[in-house]
Amino acid sequence: MGLNEDIGESGLLNTLRDVYHKQSVFYRNLRETAEREFGLDATAAIRAGLVEYGRWRAMTNKTQSAVVVAGHTPSSWLANWECADFLMFSNDAGFRVNHTSNSVSATMSAPPELSYFEQHGQAEWLFDFWEWTLQGVSDEFDGMSARADRIGEGTWTIAFEGAGIEDAAASIGDFKSVFATPVRAIELIRQSAIHNGALYFFLARAIFAAYDASGEASIRTAVRAIGRERGEALRADHLARGLPLNIKTEMDNWDGPLVSVWQLRDESTLTPNVWKQECTWCPYAVAWSQFGTEGQRFGYLYDVELHTTMYNAYLPGTVVRWETLKTRGDATCGFRVEASDEAIAAAAATD
Repeated sequence: MGLNEDIGESGLLNTLRDVYHKQSVFYRNLRETAEREFGLDATAAIRAGLVEYGRWRAMTNKTQSAVVVAGHTPSSWLANWECADFLMFSNDAGFRVNHTSNSVSATMSAPPELSYFEQHGQAEWLFDFWEWTLQGVSDEFDGMSARADRIGEGTWTIAFEGAGIEDAAASIGDFKSVFATPVRAIELIRQSAIHNGALYFFLARAIFAAYDASGEASIRTAVRAIGRERGEALRADHLARGLPLNIKTEMDNWDGPLVSVWQLRDESTLTPNVWKQECTWCPYAVAWSQFGTEGQRFGYLYDVELHTTMYNAYLPGTVVRWETLKTRGDATCGFRVEASDEAIAAAAATD
């Protein structure tokens, strides 16, 4: 991906998977850090954050043009689900949609991202994510309920109930039609990325509300953990592919969509030592701008801790500067990332 992102059908599918994976990385690291530092009492804060996130998702769904035109009914809400969840669910070989009068359910043998949580011994956390998020969705939608269920070993169901909702069953998981139209696919991927920014905000706000200064320290630790996880994975991938570790390699092959989602000005400097370019549109900044000064404050914390940690996990000695930054009140994010010849040589010598 990165600056070399493919925006054909297969490339956009990889982009969707990456954006969807970031949701898990955010949630897992914020929860793991909070529970490690504050014990299981922190689970209540995580739950509160996910319920509020679910409420926000429902409110976001209601504002869509298609919903406004079709009317506020359970069927229009579900038919115009505002994120890529069902597209990801439909990748499962066991995926199927069932419906009866006033109910629709999506069943799968293995929900997306389950293997990621299993690798960390936290498979239960993925069910918690859906249970608590859908609780918030149900709280906000008047006339529609949503819940997550498990039927025996390895069978998951996301179920919805509401008058006339069965009319939306045919639209769930219509993967081929979405990716046959790149414009629609990119719109859905961008909205999913905005959701990731909102997810981070609601979890961070809930942790801070519960633990104040110690909560902020926990959030910073968690965001640094996210940066390390991503930077180390990127470094390992580039080494496995025989690529030299430097700034140009890193940005050309970044672990995120810098063509279809994040929007950058054409004017840039990109060499093994320097990347300098302005980002004009960022989905996380779009999310954080909805939440006033709180959104900017938690967004700035994320910007500093994530970027400094991730760049240095990939290439120790990297210096991160911004000439402008949205979470400081600017219209763009003017990145200036640099690594000396000595830092690049040291990275080559150690691998």
